[in-house]
Amino acid sequence: MKILFIHKGFPGQFKHLIPKLQERGDQLTCINPYRSSKNHLKGVTYYPYKVQRGNGQGVHPLALETESKVLRGEAVGQIADQISCQGYTPDLILAHPGWGESLFLKDIWEKTPQLHYVEFAYKFHGADTDFPDRYSMEQSWRENARVRMKNANVLINLESMSWGLTPTAFQKSTLPKWAQSKTSIIHE
Repeated sequence: MKILFIHKGFPGQFKHLIPKLQERGDQLTCINPYRSSKNHLKGVTYYPYKVQRGNGQGVHPLALETESKVLRGEAVGQIADQISCQGYTPDLILAHPGWGESLFLKDIWEKTPQLHYVEFAYKFHGADTDFPDRYSMEQSWRENARVRMKNANVLINLESMSWGLTPTAFQKSTLPKWAQSKTSIIHE
């Protein structure tokens, strides 16, 4: 089986899975940011990507994080398109979508199933943005807007994934109901 990993910090959460896949004889490929080859795992083919530019001047503060993720997704998309044009088509894409890297893979390999490591969907209440303490203030509409925009990447990737895995019931509970139904809890 040809498995393509998309993970900024590869092998990350897949560290213990890689040897098992190699024992099975799977062909492993990874697209991630350039790192010294001394950090590469033996038997994995690497395709490094480089983001072509930083955030543009004058980008609206609410769109800044989204732009960063689009820039990473574009850089990965360019590499994916190059290897696709060379005849490479993965049987499975295993991605950590948190940094935006997997945003455009469906546009290159439309029929390839994607398994995503889903860590978190941001919420207005009961998660990481409104911890109650004696200094907390009521959240403004701008803070809620910031949370909504942080979810842009999350929601696009949840829609693109064929299936998701997440390590805890709490993390799964942060996902929209429709995404929970296609996400399994598998502890790291």
